Amino acid sequence: LADKALLDIWRGDSASLDQAERALAIAREVDDAVLLARALTTYAFSAGYAFSPEVAQPYFDEAISLTRELGDSW
Repeated sequence: LADKALLDIWRGDSASLDQAERALAIAREVDDAVLLARALTTYAFSAGYAFSPEVAQPYFDEAISLTRELGDSW
């Protein structure tokens, strides 16, 4: 769902924010750090597209922190 939302963002689909929000909720519920980092990144892109960079920044910050903890350099 997170990947689909990201692809939809790049296409300019406004529904992508809802998909990204749902993907983020699922990732938090499942409690998988890798999935959560991916969903946070997707939601940040969606929020930045739909709202502003300021709205997206906390989600990017959380994703960056999480990926550093995981040792993921991507």
